[in-house]
Amino acid sequence: MPDKNKGLIVTNCTILFVDIRSSTKLSDKSQAKSMAKIYRAFARAMSMCVYESGGRVRQIAGDRVMGVFVDDAKESSIEKAVNAARGITSVNEYIFNPLCKRNVNHKEICCGVGIDAGRILVTPIGIKHQGDDSRDLVWAGKVANVASKHTDLAEASEIFVTKRFYE
Repeated sequence: MPDKNKGLIVTNCTILFVDIRSSTKLSDKSQAKSMAKIYRAFARAMSMCVYESGGRVRQIAGDRVMGVFVDDAKESSIEKAVNAARGITSVNEYIFNPLCKRNVNHKEICCGVGIDAGRILVTPIGIKHQGDDSRDLVWAGKVANVASKHTDLAEASEIFVTKRFYE
């Protein structure tokens, strides 16, 4: 399997994941149109929190949004991610849920946030085949995996961070 294994190491990177708690149960009790509306609005609202805090959205998969933050001259990636996480929980509680209850059959959405920081390898994967382009970036390494797992551990409206991030 020849591979040049090209990638870009990003240092001082913080990864944040947010996703809807119990979305499978929610889907089982909802019509597809309602869930599509919820997923679109949720991804948009969570993405706006990431962008407003100086991050970039690098992946949206169903009900899960991935934000990436890097240090700059004004603010560390950690501060940006914490601000995004606080924004996410506030937006979900005070803006998203009241609108969702009013406009989507009294549905209430709970979400959890997971965060980790450290070095990560960003590398392209996928292929172009007969006019179809499946290429994307993979954020490989412990930081992305651990942040994603911490999202799964977070309870509703909880921001779950790693010990490494906390220190």
